[in-house]
Amino acid sequence: MISRGEVIGFVHADQHVDSDHVSAFDRQLLGLFAEGLGCTLERIVFAEQLARLRNQLTEQARVTDELLEGIGGFAPTSEASPAADPLEQLDGPLSNLTRRELDVLRHVVRGRTNNQIAADLFVSPGTVKTHVKNLLRKLGAANRSEAAARYHTLTS
Repeated sequence: MISRGEVIGFVHADQHVDSDHVSAFDRQLLGLFAEGLGCTLERIVFAEQLARLRNQLTEQARVTDELLEGIGGFAPTSEASPAADPLEQLDGPLSNLTRRELDVLRHVVRGRTNNQIAADLFVSPGTVKTHVKNLLRKLGAANRSEAAARYHTLTS
């Protein structure tokens, strides 16, 4: 039996006691049986991998829900009238940023690397790089430091 180009098992067959030969049809039938068995085993492996991935995603969704509930459960006191996050007050160049670019900008301002941002936002570093490039262009900044400085200027 072969699965994904590798031998995963052997099938042994013997001739019938009344017959002293194995016909071409017998060999063909045995080959089809072995191929079907290989496909079945491969499908079982895929189903197990899918179940593991489903469990991981379910756990990530649960953790994300808990984090969001924690954020949503935070109620600023009446004394703190300004928004906790200045990026929520969108005007000027900040209003041109997408929601995800704002998320990335929050991390850039904190001095986080693309890999750290990617891990926090569950995206690839390449996606973060694209968002950083777009927000630099929209803010008219040459680099991350300048973007952070513009952020502080726009939110002060």
